[in-house]
Amino acid sequence: MNYFMTDIHGASKAYFEMIDRLNIKNNDELYILGDIFDGNSQNPKACIDILADIMAHENYHLILGDHEYCLLYTSPSPRD
Repeated sequence: MNYFMTDIHGASKAYFEMIDRLNIKNNDELYILGDIFDGNSQNPKACIDILADIMAHENYHLILGDHEYCLLYTSPSPRD
């Protein structure tokens, strides 16, 4: 089965609740269609928790959204 999510914006509680509800199996695929970052300024670690969970599963796939691109291309480089 293929599952799709989008526009999570740091809502880690809702993300993990949905993951539990979906009960994704190893032969299922989850596609996250961008925007896991931004929107949770009270708890920025929530975005990292979501990203870590995605990276921990071979069958979870993050497709970068505009908020990810903003972080990648507007952040100062380490040389600055």
